[in-house]
Amino acid sequence: MITYKVRRVRQGTSYCSRLVVAKQGDRVIFMAMASFQRPEPSVLSHQYTMPRVPPPESLVSREAYMRNQKERLNNGLVDEAKIAEYGSLPVESRAVPMPKDKRGLPINAIWLRAKGDMSELGHVHHQCMLAYASDFALLSTTLKPFEMDAPDARYKLGMLVSLDHSVWFHEPFRADEWLLYVMESPRSASGRGLAVGRIYSRDGVLVASTAQEGVARGTDSEPDQKTLEFRNSVAKL
Repeated sequence: MITYKVRRVRQGTSYCSRLVVAKQGDRVIFMAMASFQRPEPSVLSHQYTMPRVPPPESLVSREAYMRNQKERLNNGLVDEAKIAEYGSLPVESRAVPMPKDKRGLPINAIWLRAKGDMSELGHVHHQCMLAYASDFALLSTTLKPFEMDAPDARYKLGMLVSLDHSVWFHEPFRADEWLLYVMESPRSASGRGLAVGRIYSRDGVLVASTAQEGVARGTDSEPDQKTLEFRNSVAKL
């Protein structure tokens, strides 16, 4: 049995916060901090522009993309069980191909949307679905510079596990309509990787932002202890 305890951290007229702790027996297995705001208008509004990428209709499904990777590389990183696992998820996604001059950079982008019609559900359900889907591909962006899916990859993955994950909702949206998820990783070091993401609606509105840190461990067949460095280029996908 899992027991949830909710603690009131802050209670104001416009903002409030709650700490949720889930315990199984005597062990804490989950913690979450949730903040809420009373809706209000604001004259102060800005956002990053949504990058220009191919529309989702022109791209293959994640399962088809993974199957192509499996057949092309045959390196064991992708198998039929993993492809079937993706197919069973309640969210469909389509990988945005990176231009040749962007490959090997710590950036990533996918289109995603919930399967099925969510029009009769309230906005909280759409937020919950996106919070779930925002875990897709975010932490793996920290691996992009190391090109582990190459046939002659120098680096091999040892472990990739999430440590913490944050989501900020900015505007209302429909989780069952296509959303563009643009991700970048500013740093990997000391066995940890950090990735941040921006989620746009189809019409270019930045509806949510994310951040995730995780354990990122691997091996290098040619260890030289050099840090790979990049210029920020996610806005020019």
